[in-house]
Amino acid sequence: ILLDLLMPQMDGFGVLETLKAKGNTVPVIVLTADIQETQKLRCLDLGASEFLNKPPKPNQILDAIAQQISNSSVNAAPCNLTAEQRDAITEVFNIGIGQAASVLNEMVEAHVALQIPNMRMLNSEELQSYLNQKKSNLLASVKLGFEGGFNGSSNLIFESEDARKLVQLLTQESEAHLDSVIESTLLEVGNIVINGVMGSIANTVGKTVHYSIPEFRRDTIQNLLQSPEASTSRLYILADTAFEVEAKKINGEMLFLFEVDSFVSLVQTLI
Repeated sequence: ILLDLLMPQMDGFGVLETLKAKGNTVPVIVLTADIQETQKLRCLDLGASEFLNKPPKPNQILDAIAQQISNSSVNAAPCNLTAEQRDAITEVFNIGIGQAASVLNEMVEAHVALQIPNMRMLNSEELQSYLNQKKSNLLASVKLGFEGGFNGSSNLIFESEDARKLVQLLTQESEAHLDSVIESTLLEVGNIVINGVMGSIANTVGKTVHYSIPEFRRDTIQNLLQSPEASTSRLYILADTAFEVEAKKINGEMLFLFEVDSFVSLVQTLI
């Protein structure tokens, strides 16, 4: 689909929203004379696959179409979910987050609340576009692999300062001793949160999932998420994660990588 963002009766965003609601799986190439990054990200979230500047040359259009044809069809299709499918996945994630919060509350003296205010499904190209927008700050991450009923991996990621604040609130350690408990505490938190979400998914669809040993890393977002695992056979779920500990808010991100076949099976089981 070639889509001009500026049309007389319905703008391109409206068309993308309609296509997304109908579960469109055909790649959409957006034509635009000028586009801001916020608008580009909105288009990507609504299912756009590529952008061409107006007026495009004929060979540019042909090259773009050829590229979309050469890409595996599974690369884009799972991202264009219906509203019902997205709601079902979001609900399962929120149930898991709630269970993780309950476990954390039993372990620490402070009251812990967890939410997922926003969640997006991304293919490999969309993930790369997301990474290109991020600053190369040093982050703290906990990674956990899973296999069985579905295969993939997951990361819980914090800005370094947010990681320190979260650990301090949970452990009540002084600043002088904080460095000695950051890694172990984040490994425990990451294990609980990721297991909560994956356990919710597994229970909902009646599958058994096995986990790898949690891995702690400090690196940039680009290095944490850009790995040999990225390919057209993978799908990513990016979930903003909001911790509230003793009325103080800490923001993080969860990124789940699924084998596309596993994710398609998951969606079909949920709906």
